[in-house]
Amino acid sequence: MVDVDFDFFDPKEIDYPTIKQLMIQLFSSDAELFNLSELSELIISQPLLGTTIKIDGTDSDPYALLTVLNMNEHKVKLYIIYFGFNYIIYIFKKKFFFLSK
Repeated sequence: MVDVDFDFFDPKEIDYPTIKQLMIQLFSSDAELFNLSELSELIISQPLLGTTIKIDGTDSDPYALLTVLNMNEHKVKLYIIYFGFNYIIYIFKKKFFFLSK
């Protein structure tokens, strides 16, 4: 058994490279379709709406990230438009999967 203590912090500028890397891992092959630099900066710019999860204090790299983005407030940003569009397509395919066969 491994005993690990998790710490929770607001996203900070020091977390930018790791947050960007987490976004690359999240979006995988679609990562180059998003402006992940701008998305990472947006996440850091709203510290009260996000949490980084770390194990070695505030200066360590985050292992995970939880955040919320107001898609209505940021609707003019291309990566938000693209994300919303792809989410709608994903839901449509899940709901009407029988149409694609």
